[in-house]
Amino acid sequence: MKICFSRIPLTIHLEKEIEFETNPLFLVRSILGYSLRSMCCVANGKKCPDCIYNQNCCYSWLFESIVQNGDDFHKNGDRTSHPYIIRQIDEYNKFQKYKTFSFELILLGKAIEYYSYIAKALVNAGKNGIGKNRIPFTLFFDGKMLNENLEQQKSLETKYIIEEKIYNGKILIQLETPLRFKADGKYSTDFTAEQFFSCLFRRMKTLILKYGEGADINDRYEIKNNLKITNRSLKWQEFVHYSARQKNKMELGGTVGSFTIEGTFTDREMKLLDFAQDFSAGKNTNFGLGKLKYWTEIERTSVSRL
Repeated sequence: MKICFSRIPLTIHLEKEIEFETNPLFLVRSILGYSLRSMCCVANGKKCPDCIYNQNCCYSWLFESIVQNGDDFHKNGDRTSHPYIIRQIDEYNKFQKYKTFSFELILLGKAIEYYSYIAKALVNAGKNGIGKNRIPFTLFFDGKMLNENLEQQKSLETKYIIEEKIYNGKILIQLETPLRFKADGKYSTDFTAEQFFSCLFRRMKTLILKYGEGADINDRYEIKNNLKITNRSLKWQEFVHYSARQKNKMELGGTVGSFTIEGTFTDREMKLLDFAQDFSAGKNTNFGLGKLKYWTEIERTSVSRL
């Protein structure tokens, strides 16, 4: 299985300091979406699902991610995971004033082709400003000011190959930004190891089916060995985001903290952790949620599967 992606670290320089009332990445997502739609929409404001251009429009592809008819994997919905991820670099502190902050934009598959549109939209958004007082800003990439003529970033190809190995030991997982997924039909900090890995599996399968290649639509996940969560130090962290488009507040809370999983891991579990560490996990990764890291204390044993 493989997926192509482009990783673009960016730094926002504000004209004056701001104390953000909510995570600044929520605002970055909002102003990028607004600016991109203003640039790209050629259908006079028609709703994206009804627009004949929705599979080729940059805004629709990134922010609506509409599922085409006949998609067997998304039988119960008309949207799929977005082909971009906003990742936190600078940690957000509610009562801190910011003059600069850094984040990472990851583009997946076809979204890489829309880089110049995204760069232009961010430049325009900087001129219009951010926050309640619309403070103008500029963006920098690799020490250079971002502009619509900035050279296209090279895409990278990463492969996740299931090998014939098992791993015995324990893994420490740190949830750096809220992880949102439902276990037994509800959001909770009280999930099992199997529910956690099932969340990672669905994320990986969805992204590779839609934006990569080599995934099997009929592939399913189940833990074949005894894995259990120990040393659970988790809490629920709530974020509220006001959606100008939906004209209401969205609750974007999730689980943060750390926990340990102990037992016997197949290579599939390890690759799921690798994928989640690269591309985040759970819902609302385009708001910067679902960022995690892991560390291992593991004895590796090669085996032959019968």
